[in-house]
Amino acid sequence: MLKKLLASSLLLSSIGAYAGDVSLDYKGFYDRLKRVNKEDYSLITMAFYVPNSKNCKIISGKITTERKSYPLIYNKDQQLLLPYDEKLRSDRALIQLNLAGDTTRCGIQVQIASKTKQKHYEATSLQQMFAEMDALYTDLQGFPMKYFSKGISGISFNFQSVTQIKVNGVPKQVEDKFVLTESELKKLKHLEFSNNPVRISPWFNH
Repeated sequence: MLKKLLASSLLLSSIGAYAGDVSLDYKGFYDRLKRVNKEDYSLITMAFYVPNSKNCKIISGKITTERKSYPLIYNKDQQLLLPYDEKLRSDRALIQLNLAGDTTRCGIQVQIASKTKQKHYEATSLQQMFAEMDALYTDLQGFPMKYFSKGISGISFNFQSVTQIKVNGVPKQVEDKFVLTESELKKLKHLEFSNNPVRISPWFNH
């Protein structure tokens, strides 16, 4: 179940409302971010997305407590860029979203993802990213399943349009997704994209 959730970004929880304002407890997001921040993961995070469809369009958003209101930052991929803040958790903050469309099938997606999305990568940074993704994936499974985990199989790069790629200088073209397997990563020296990826996440072949 966890593998499917992280690999294909299945819905974490249904928002279950029609167009308008939706409130979500910040604590649920904080608890997931805490799993990342308690370890020294410098390249990855837990990413939260509102599905980018006609029924899940973000009009605006904010983070609120009883006394204060803060702007909610999100990108064009509708990733919620949430702070990791103990005070917001203790103040019982809410994530408030104003959505357009029929949101009964909308939800929040959670996924292990790279913090940055670059056009150029050297082998060492991608090897570290793979190791961190694999370690966090194993940790999220908990006891005793983490001792039986097969781990991740590679790294997936998603794009918004056709992208030119160079693997160790050898060119190729992809439509919207490129997968770098663990075995390919071991042979990699450098990787180049003509466009910045919109999402970089673990890939599974099992």
